[in-house]
Amino acid sequence: MAGTGGAGGMEASCVPIDELCDNKDNDCDGRVDETVTSVCGSGIGECRTGTQACQAGTFMGPCMGEVAPAPSDACDSEKKDENCNGIANEDCSCSDGDTQPCGNSKPPCKQGTVTCTGGAWSTTCVGETTGKPETCDGVDNNCDGTIDNGATCNPGLSCVSGQCVECTDASQCPRTMCMKTSCSLGKCQLTPTQGALCGNGDVCDGSGQCVDCNTPSDCEGKVKNDVCNIASCTGNVCKSQVQLNTVCGSGARCTAQGECAATCGNAVLEPSLDEECDPGIADWATLCSAACKQQIYGKPCTASSECVVPGAPYTGQGVCGANNICVPTCMATATTDAPPDVCPQIPNRSVFCAYPFCFLRCSFDSECPAGNICGGGACGKTTPN
Repeated sequence: MAGTGGAGGMEASCVPIDELCDNKDNDCDGRVDETVTSVCGSGIGECRTGTQACQAGTFMGPCMGEVAPAPSDACDSEKKDENCNGIANEDCSCSDGDTQPCGNSKPPCKQGTVTCTGGAWSTTCVGETTGKPETCDGVDNNCDGTIDNGATCNPGLSCVSGQCVECTDASQCPRTMCMKTSCSLGKCQLTPTQGALCGNGDVCDGSGQCVDCNTPSDCEGKVKNDVCNIASCTGNVCKSQVQLNTVCGSGARCTAQGECAATCGNAVLEPSLDEECDPGIADWATLCSAACKQQIYGKPCTASSECVVPGAPYTGQGVCGANNICVPTCMATATTDAPPDVCPQIPNRSVFCAYPFCFLRCSFDSECPAGNICGGGACGKTTPN
């Protein structure tokens, strides 16, 4: 038993109290801080508190009996708060075992269900009834909210009120370019149209086709159509035919290119030349310039028949040369008689070359071909062509 303190050096008496964590023997049992513990840890969610012992006046060491928080919630169906933050499954898309509707709910489709597994919704919709291609039956087979939209029927029939029936008006019939749509006796009729515009200036040909033209008038503005070019419609295609050598103005004729140009007799001049001369007169070779005479000669050709100068005296037949270029019948400029290999010969008649034509010598008109007169000792035409 402890003594009482007083004079003579005696210790003071120990008054016991409940043991505290202060590194003292508070309960006077000769031990320090024994049996003193403190609550530790969390009691939120799935966590549980434990106890920590007092050592040397301080609570330290492991928290005995504690259930510590998990790194995250397990997304379980019980919706437990394993990470002990007061919110269950906060980072989960769903909780395992949960279900929710999926699929189309518009009749006749029916929704199914998806189930949560591992905190995520399954991609399989179990038990759903899906849509089908639309048919003409009064049912919204594809479940898009509209009945019979896009449903097809046999040719000549339309889907009306869930049945493939004959049409009641033209609006229920298909429309096609160059075809007139009508509803006759309850059936769709397509009648070809002709003359109606169907494209970029094109017209309907009466057989249901969109073509270039039906008549030449349909070609207006598509091809040339003037004094040198006649528009035509051939095989429903617009074409323009050049009116070669047609008189198109004073001293002018149509060229092979369909242009109106000044002429050199019957040979067409380039537009830059303004002279006019007649290859039928006897002194044609001296009166007409080289540029005038060469409007035919020097042109590309494939045959000598393409080298003819209309209205020439005696022979205006040129020759298609080796380089496929028209050359004159004769090249001489002298008035001496031409040999047979230069100008065609006539028995008992004298022929000479005056570039580029061969001429007959004469003394009287009667010695000249019809339409020619004798002038200057040579046969020539009386007037220009």
